[in-house]
Amino acid sequence: MDDYASDTSEIDLRQVADEIHEFLTLNESDQLLKKSAATLGLSILPPQGVRLRQWLTDVRQDLLHESQR
Repeated sequence: MDDYASDTSEIDLRQVADEIHEFLTLNESDQLLKKSAATLGLSILPPQGVRLRQWLTDVRQDLLHESQR
């Protein structure tokens, strides 16, 4: 995440955060979220014991934090 954020503009970081928010909103159930993520080819999975929705929410928050630096 640090490597990605260091080479990405503030505008792009915010755009990705917005897209994650939209993705989470469109996929209301955890089952639908998992299916949609698999369909899109999500290759990085959350750490064991962390739900996909929470992990994506955390990633979004990290991106927003990085965009304010």
